[in-house]
Amino acid sequence: MEDFNNEEKKLPSVEEQIAQIEREMHGEQTEVEPQQPVAEPEPTNESCEAEPKKCKCGNSISICALILSLAAIVLLVLMLTGVLGGKKAEPEQQPEQTIFDKPAGEEPSDIAYIDLDTLLLTYNYAIKLQEDLAMEQKKAEGTIQSRMKKFESMYNAYMEKARTGMFLSAASQQAQQSELEKEQAAIESLQATLSNQLLEKQSAMNQEIYDTVINFVNQYADGRFKIVLGNMGGVTVVYSQQGMNITNDVVAKLNQRYGGILENDTKAE
Repeated sequence: MEDFNNEEKKLPSVEEQIAQIEREMHGEQTEVEPQQPVAEPEPTNESCEAEPKKCKCGNSISICALILSLAAIVLLVLMLTGVLGGKKAEPEQQPEQTIFDKPAGEEPSDIAYIDLDTLLLTYNYAIKLQEDLAMEQKKAEGTIQSRMKKFESMYNAYMEKARTGMFLSAASQQAQQSELEKEQAAIESLQATLSNQLLEKQSAMNQEIYDTVINFVNQYADGRFKIVLGNMGGVTVVYSQQGMNITNDVVAKLNQRYGGILENDTKAE
């Protein structure tokens, strides 16, 4: 109990604590104040301090206005270039406009050309005719191969008899040899006949494609062009301006017309 009273006596009172805090505060001010002049502040100090603040606010306003102006310029540029919203104008990706797109009746163009190599590879009717011709050629090759296997079997049998002396007489051997020669000649004749037939079919196919294209070009080029050339293998046309090649336009309309013919044939069946 006595110790507790002694400790209680040692604690400073509230007034002493407040006084101690004030002394500490005055002590900090005395440390900071010597760095400033002791002279009384002039009445203009306040205005001097306020003036820089005013200048700082003015600079901030100017910077904000400059940023807003730049943002408006950037926004205008984005709108003009088509970048706004992620939609960048790309005119080069648009399909090439050819002189074929010009309506009939206007002043006709001087010249245009068709790449016939491309046409034969992309015109659906030409592709069908070529496929039909390829099937005919495959059937002809199968026929020749079948006859050749038969001839080979006959020849091997003849050679085996000749090697073992199985022929009854020289006349019998001569007769079988004549059969082999006749079969060989027949195969050669058949091969020539089938080849000629294929050539005739190919010629007829080419003529049919040519007539189809010519009829189409005469119909759709009338009033649009003065001359339309055919380019085979890049020999006829060595230079042309952009938009002069109307191959894709012609093939697209030919395929459209051929599709309509197939549709009508299907309905008729």
